[in-house]
Amino acid sequence: MPLDIPDTITLTVDFNVLTLISVLFFLLLGVIGGWKRAIVTLVGLFFAWGVAQKASDFLIKAVKLLLGLDFSGPLAGFFSLSLFVGASVMVVVTFYKIIEQVAFERRDKLLGASFGLLGGYFFMVLLLDVSREWLQLNLNNWTLRVNLGVTLDTAPGGMTLIIRFVNDAIQVYERLTSVQSLVLLTLLLIFWHGLVFNLVDQLNKFLRSA
Repeated sequence: MPLDIPDTITLTVDFNVLTLISVLFFLLLGVIGGWKRAIVTLVGLFFAWGVAQKASDFLIKAVKLLLGLDFSGPLAGFFSLSLFVGASVMVVVTFYKIIEQVAFERRDKLLGASFGLLGGYFFMVLLLDVSREWLQLNLNNWTLRVNLGVTLDTAPGGMTLIIRFVNDAIQVYERLTSVQSLVLLTLLLIFWHGLVFNLVDQLNKFLRSA
């Protein structure tokens, strides 16, 4: 009896859900890894964004020269997206190996979670900043046809996978950046809290030693 395999599968993708997943993922990394790793990861995301923005054209030419693969034209946006994601993964993995883990105190977990939350937010903002136009033009209603080879009844099979976004990448980017000033204010408050806490701690140690 042959397998009952659907001819078409539609996969819906929601950028709002992806943003929530990104925030929760980086928040969890911040809690587990500590605030030092969360800070350098946040800075590293901007480094990855800079690489994708400034070095993309150079790397496209280098790949074409060395490997004969041409990512110019319509594929340039896909290359920048892949470069940003790849550089972000490299940054996270590298920093989590070379930065020592802080003690698991309540304040450290709170700071790590705060910087992790910011990291998840800026990951999606920077990703859409790099690739929102390419995503909107090329990936919405993207169709992938998969050849399943031979099914159990010896007849060749095939399946079509359709990826459909339920929202506009450009509109989601504008909505995320509209609250960017509030997010930056939160980041400033976190640094201010750390500065005040450090000054109070040093004053307390000085008074005890006097």
